Amino acid sequence: MDALVLAAGRGTRLRPLTNATPKPALPVRHAPMIRFALRAVGEAGATRVFINVHHAASALVDLRPRLEAWVGCPVEFLREESLLGTAGTLAKLAPRVRSSALLVVNGDVLLPPLLSPLVRAHAAEDSVATMLVTTHARTELARSVCVDGRRVVGVRVRGRTSAQTRRVVFCGAHVLSPAALTGLPPRGDVVEEGYWRWLEAGRAVGIVETRAPWDDLGTIARYAEGQLWPADDFVDGPDVHPEADVPARTRVGPVVAGPGSVALPGARLDQVVLMPGARAQGALRRGVVPAAGAPIAFS
Repeated sequence: MDALVLAAGRGTRLRPLTNATPKPALPVRHAPMIRFALRAVGEAGATRVFINVHHAASALVDLRPRLEAWVGCPVEFLREESLLGTAGTLAKLAPRVRSSALLVVNGDVLLPPLLSPLVRAHAAEDSVATMLVTTHARTELARSVCVDGRRVVGVRVRGRTSAQTRRVVFCGAHVLSPAALTGLPPRGDVVEEGYWRWLEAGRAVGIVETRAPWDDLGTIARYAEGQLWPADDFVDGPDVHPEADVPARTRVGPVVAGPGSVALPGARLDQVVLMPGARAQGALRRGVVPAAGAPIAFS
């Protein structure tokens, strides 16, 4: 099965951490966050994985051996000189897809290897697409999906609603049939250019609902909280990296400290993420400390 991991976005909500690093390459407990998506598509049976890249692409391309180790199959990069959007990326990739369906996963999601049921459900149904959804998440309008039974009837704020429908949250993983890849424009969003059109045309879009831990690490707060309070054992890595100098006496609350980070004498850290090479001083609470620049507070 072919799979696509989306990693080309600029990560604007995570600036300044993403000024020189693509969001999926940011460390979560000392290894790039994209490892969660790659492990998930590997567990689901992917035999070839595409990763689209744009902003600071070399930070991911240079990781190829580690990426292939996490997913367990060859990785190929799709370089985008300008952002194509999810629909544009899929349209460009479509002629190269050899499998009967394409598994697509966002590169910034925190999820365990749980995508096999999604792939099996799609194969068993006559759906143009099948989405992984949950009710166990902090709902955002942009991810909101309206469902009736096991069928999607609306996405975001558009679509049919009734007393029988309910709202769930899209987990950033879906399986698309070959029919879904035809007719997409060279640029644009797959929700607007794909899902809305499929629903309006009466095409079936299915769901698989999961209760497993899941989160989107696309904001400073979620990036920090996802590793300060990991949802499950699949979020691997120690709190304090062996190459960090952050003594226990400086940690008055949860702290994740990357390699080369230092807590200076007198530091008091509570709910703090120290990026690799960061230096912390004084009292800090609920913040991310980059290697250069001021701490970034989150609420």
